[in-house]
Amino acid sequence: MASSKCSSLLCDFDAISKNSDKVISLLKGKAVASEPCDVQDIFERFTMDTAGEFLFGNDELNTLSYPLRQPRSSNTSSSTPKDYGGFVNAYTEANRAALERYSFPPLFWTMRDLFNDPLAPPIDALSDYLEPLAIKALELKRQRQVEKHMVTEEVSYSEHLAASTDDVKLIKDQLLNMMLAARDTVRIKIIDKCGLAEAPAYEDIKQLKYLRAVIDETLRIFPPVTNNLREYQSNGVVPTMDGPMFIAQKGMKIMWSYPAMHRRKDLWGEDAEEFNPERWMGDRAPNDCSKDCQFMPFHGGPRICLGMDLAYNESSFVLIRILQTFDSFTVAQAEAGPLDCLPPAEWKTRKGREATEEFWPGQGITMFSNGGMWLRMHVAQ
Repeated sequence: MASSKCSSLLCDFDAISKNSDKVISLLKGKAVASEPCDVQDIFERFTMDTAGEFLFGNDELNTLSYPLRQPRSSNTSSSTPKDYGGFVNAYTEANRAALERYSFPPLFWTMRDLFNDPLAPPIDALSDYLEPLAIKALELKRQRQVEKHMVTEEVSYSEHLAASTDDVKLIKDQLLNMMLAARDTVRIKIIDKCGLAEAPAYEDIKQLKYLRAVIDETLRIFPPVTNNLREYQSNGVVPTMDGPMFIAQKGMKIMWSYPAMHRRKDLWGEDAEEFNPERWMGDRAPNDCSKDCQFMPFHGGPRICLGMDLAYNESSFVLIRILQTFDSFTVAQAEAGPLDCLPPAEWKTRKGREATEEFWPGQGITMFSNGGMWLRMHVAQ
């Protein structure tokens, strides 16, 4: 029910284009003023606003219109009015509370939540926002049925869901699930294909193979979801790298790490920890790597992330617009980020990526940069 709608919207870039223009305006303002900016904060807002329009059929979230974070701010969230905080902060808090459950045995948090469930307040806030949207979509469907008005394209994802069910709770759950799923060689190729000002079309994005390679290599080194968990519903046998079989019993939970999988030298070569988009330009294809579990930033199989195509299109579109507008980028973590945003000093003495990393990765439901991702940009002449 969800994936077919995502596929039908692959070429609908209206919301992406409108919000990417807002992003460019914010970044350009900072660049002209010679000020650093937290691009992590801006991109999170871009993703939230675009997903809101796609899912809800309105632009009420409009988080890109609120004040940006200031340098040295200790808070990873922007200081914004209560209207912005209502849905978005509830969404963030629900993610945090859900992740916290992984830290405790099921019996512990089950008993704790009987008396004080930290998920209840944010879930109630999300429900208060989503329920009227679900009811409105159902009312519109009934109105169309009465008027015998045929539509060939739904206005929003909520209306698409309402077309196949009258269950308000199911529509709300699906909307929230999709929201959870929904954040110079390259520059020369982009300008050659799209020019300096023209917004890219879907066909342009498909033909920019090196741009996709850069995105895939970023997802390989820094997969958004760092860990996953499954529970055996029956006894099973799992092969191991060393040869012996591992006996898994019913009820056993298995957790795995995507960064560890994506940086294995036996799968990716001795340069597995290095950022090298060229590795995707030969015979290696992301789909092939997903089939054998080498590359799974969006998981895979029947439970592959529903927002994968939308995520690729969003990131490709906004990157093209950024590279059309700016010609240089400088990391400004030490200059503008909070004092605790840099990696620990002892990382410099270690091997691999830790020795050269300029930001400190953090982990929630998804990976993020502690203290934001501060950059300086230069407007292309």
